[in-house]
Amino acid sequence: MGAVFSFDAESDHGTTGLTVQRDGQMKTIVAAEHTVTQTTDKPVLRLTPAMDIPMKSPTDKMECSLSGMLQLAGSRLLMTDFYNNKVKVVDMQTNSLVSQISVPGQPWETCHLPGDRVAVTLSFKGIQFLKTRGKLVLGDHINVHGDLRGIAYHEDRLIVSHCNGVLEVLNLKGHSIRRIFADGNGPFFKFPLYLTVVCEGSTAFIYVSDISRNTITKLNMNLNIVKRLQDPALKEPRGITALDDQLLISGCESSTIMILDLSTYQMTQLMGEKEGIRKPLFAYYSQQQSILLVAETNNNSLKVYSTIE
Repeated sequence: MGAVFSFDAESDHGTTGLTVQRDGQMKTIVAAEHTVTQTTDKPVLRLTPAMDIPMKSPTDKMECSLSGMLQLAGSRLLMTDFYNNKVKVVDMQTNSLVSQISVPGQPWETCHLPGDRVAVTLSFKGIQFLKTRGKLVLGDHINVHGDLRGIAYHEDRLIVSHCNGVLEVLNLKGHSIRRIFADGNGPFFKFPLYLTVVCEGSTAFIYVSDISRNTITKLNMNLNIVKRLQDPALKEPRGITALDDQLLISGCESSTIMILDLSTYQMTQLMGEKEGIRKPLFAYYSQQQSILLVAETNNNSLKVYSTIE
């Protein structure tokens, strides 16, 4: 059953609750240092730091840059390592690196495809498909011009962002179907690094983070802008994770993890420097493992926050 984020809080920014629906029961998770005022009788869980997952491999030539993550079947988590030109898989139960593969470029973000496959954007090197059943195996590669970063999949289409501000819809052969860059008022985006697709009812929307404008932008599938969102506690927004009707957003410069409620467009700070967050690139909550995972700048390990009764 899907997870649902919601909030109860007392703080300067209206921080912090994370309500997860598991086994038919609603439970509220709160960051470890915060006081939370309960307005319901939901049992309260707390986020607490757990053992980090080391991501550096003996064959790595550079420090890790863990730019994206995606949960695979079971307890496996797929990570892109931008500096080492690798895609890696860790087991979240054993906290160990179990598989890795070199790719023909610097991998940034990844998304699920049908049939136990993922697509990975490569900086100036197009898009690489990978087979993920068992060990990682290189699949097809498609050439796409430009410095690709964000990627999402929806109904046989790939939506990608370029560092120069272009947002584009491609077919699975890499042919451009639709793209936007600017209108009479100038470019729509300056530096869109991440994106995700969320189905709100029967309608799909795209959400894009722009680190130069400190914005989260909502677009329809025709690439028409629906809404732009900002919050003083969100600086240089990076990774976006969709979870039911909310988004988990990493603020790199602000060192914050934010939650965006898609029904109200309210942003709320879940964690920050007080909870040990330092320049996050990507955050993901695993419902199956009941853990929050955070990839940070200049960190060879994946931070883990577990929930306790």
